Amino acid sequence: MAAGLTESLVYNAKVTAISLENDQYSVVSSQGTFTAPKVIVAMSPAIMKHIQFSPGLPAARQAVHNGYTMGAVGKFFAAYNTPFWRSQWKSGQVIGDGNPIDVTFESYGQGQHFLMGFISHDNMRRLDNASREQIIEECTRNLVTYFGSQARTAMVDKGLMLWDKEPFSEGGPTGITAPGVLTSVRDALVAPVGGIHWAGTETATYWTGYMDGAVTSGYRAAAEVSAALVGARR
Repeated sequence: MAAGLTESLVYNAKVTAISLENDQYSVVSSQGTFTAPKVIVAMSPAIMKHIQFSPGLPAARQAVHNGYTMGAVGKFFAAYNTPFWRSQWKSGQVIGDGNPIDVTFESYGQGQHFLMGFISHDNMRRLDNASREQIIEECTRNLVTYFGSQARTAMVDKGLMLWDKEPFSEGGPTGITAPGVLTSVRDALVAPVGGIHWAGTETATYWTGYMDGAVTSGYRAAAEVSAALVGARR
């Protein structure tokens, strides 16, 4: 999709401010300032508070930002040369005890088999300040509980992602709202503010929280901008 946009794409550009002046928006980033008549902001409302908007946003839109928070979640994966659990008549999927992994999934890629586990809510908060080594050891012990000793002895690689500590996500897998937020200001979740349009999986009407929702929200926001620009030329 990006093949034809090589010269137009800017990576590693942390946006800190979006301002409007003379019908043009200025997007201030760590890689410079960019101007355009329309802007699409495609990120979770929970972390939009890090961007300064000028003029300020309407109260309903601010309530959207303030009403969202990110879930506490991390992901651990263990790689194996063979799916040993299948010989035990196990699928690789477990709804577990949350000590600390509460659910696992099986996957395959690049010649290896994987057991992936999510660490969620209170368990993730408990481990937020633990060392990487401690978290990996607790997750490995938990896989042994679920799948037996081979979960440790046959492991050829491992990985850990703590979304809580990622500065551009601050948690995951998606933003969640406090009670009453969506019923009171749901229209502001997608309603454009001047030339600023909103996208991101939280704004999707189907498969919210998933990649599918992120993509369809992007199509919706792009269609809004296209229609607005065409209308402005008439």
